[in-house]
Amino acid sequence: MHRRYGKPRTMLPSSTSACFLGCLLLGGSPTAPARAAPPAIPVVPPPRGDTLLNASIRAMGGRRAFADIDSLYSRTEVVTKDGPSGLVVELWAASPDRILVRQHFPGLGVGTWGYNGRIAWELSPDAMGGEATLLDPAVVEARRSQINWLELTTTLGTDAQEIETTGRVQVGDTPCWRVRIVDQDDQEQFALLGIRDRLIVGIDRVTDPGTRGDEPSVLSMRFGDWAPVGDLYLFRSVVLELPDRDLRVTMVLTDIRINEVDDALFELPESVRSLLHAPPASDAAPPPPDVATP
Repeated sequence: MHRRYGKPRTMLPSSTSACFLGCLLLGGSPTAPARAAPPAIPVVPPPRGDTLLNASIRAMGGRRAFADIDSLYSRTEVVTKDGPSGLVVELWAASPDRILVRQHFPGLGVGTWGYNGRIAWELSPDAMGGEATLLDPAVVEARRSQINWLELTTTLGTDAQEIETTGRVQVGDTPCWRVRIVDQDDQEQFALLGIRDRLIVGIDRVTDPGTRGDEPSVLSMRFGDWAPVGDLYLFRSVVLELPDRDLRVTMVLTDIRINEVDDALFELPESVRSLLHAPPASDAAPPPPDVATP
């Protein structure tokens, strides 16, 4: 048998090989084939500010649990940068709008102020005579908003004209959403809400916008030491800082009780009741007439 062989085939270079050889002959380098562009990653907007504030309330127990609060007691110890100050603040609050606050001042005694729903009053500390004074209820309301931390954190945004999520920030080890809130008085503050647990981490309140070219003054509030209190999950410490004034104060809530306040606590002290029955200045006896000298 004779073995047959076909004609040898001429191998034509592929287009890629030809390109490669041509580049070598011309002293260039091969060009990689073009790749398709990766698909665009959709931009996901941050959650709405009011949605985040509502989620924070749910993380603390929910609006129904807060609505079931008829009264609240708290005891707070004040700690400065130098250590315990000795100042202790006790607060009793009950619906509707009643409040009693006792402030234990080291070296001065106890100062008390309150509101029974109709009459606002104050007793100066013991060392200052314990004098009774009637107050404008608006004064008590302003004090109440500064001292009732639970009310502050659960009513954020209720009277806001603007609420918006401005982005993410890092507070210590906690990633947070930053929510800008502007109230009806144009006061601006920022709520810092944990991304993982939704709890409120802090509030930054602009106390001075720096309209004269100065840096704005911002009061920083940070909430920590969370623990269960009945059906709620509440913070046990509040750290206040004003960096431009080198101020740092820690409020340690050593006791919190829900729905255990006795209504008798809001009765007016005797010295305050006596002010209500005092005759007005117009009913006072007229001064004696001048005696003419001969």
